[in-house]
Amino acid sequence: MTMSELYNPDKYDRCLPLLIPAFELAREVLASQIHALGEELKSASNSEIAILDIGCGSGFSSIPLLASFKNLYIEAVDSDRRMLESYRRRAQQLLTDARVLANVVDLACLEPISNKADQSRLFDLCLLFFVVNNFSNEIREKILLHALLMLKPGGCLIVWDIFGFQSLEMQSTMLSNEIDLISKNFDREIELATEDEALELMEEKIKWVQHYKEDNFYPPVAFPSDDNGLRLIQYHTDSTEVLFRHGLQVILMFRKRR
Repeated sequence: MTMSELYNPDKYDRCLPLLIPAFELAREVLASQIHALGEELKSASNSEIAILDIGCGSGFSSIPLLASFKNLYIEAVDSDRRMLESYRRRAQQLLTDARVLANVVDLACLEPISNKADQSRLFDLCLLFFVVNNFSNEIREKILLHALLMLKPGGCLIVWDIFGFQSLEMQSTMLSNEIDLISKNFDREIELATEDEALELMEEKIKWVQHYKEDNFYPPVAFPSDDNGLRLIQYHTDSTEVLFRHGLQVILMFRKRR
């Protein structure tokens, strides 16, 4: 299963709530936290709030922020050109004064920047939503290091993804439970859909269940998944906060050392 087959922007947005348990509740928690961070940043400085969205997809991670903050700059990157085109269209439709830059970047080839990077190029907030679980441990660590080094001192990295804090046996059981829940979510939508829509949803269900079973996770189901990843986080950050947790899916916020 290739990423291009799964991440079709015309279908992805509809499928996303079916793929993520407690999707709306998690988004509410996340929106509240980001709003609080935004108010903190606005009170600390009159300059624009700079956000880096790595693996932005069609924009469910950062597009909603455009309606919440006026003085905003978002740099969005993704490997899929179709997703970025969808992102740009959605951003333009909001008609905000925010500055948005969307670029195609091969996430598997991200190279960590110098730790002495120009401060004007650094960001207040970095988002990593359902990105790293698609890669091997080596690439995960590159993406994580890049995200941390692109933050200003005191900036925040928010990761919403699959985390394996449990034993491998427990991870396997929880993953099986999540696949069952995803199947039920799709089945519920299929029952309510028209015949053509039902066929399309059935195709998407088959693709995503296969992805979860075969493609999506490099053992163990976790991020960070080894000592190197943990050391990276401990070295560059001074706090970690669990914002939300449901099964294997967790939203974590890391604050970079000042």
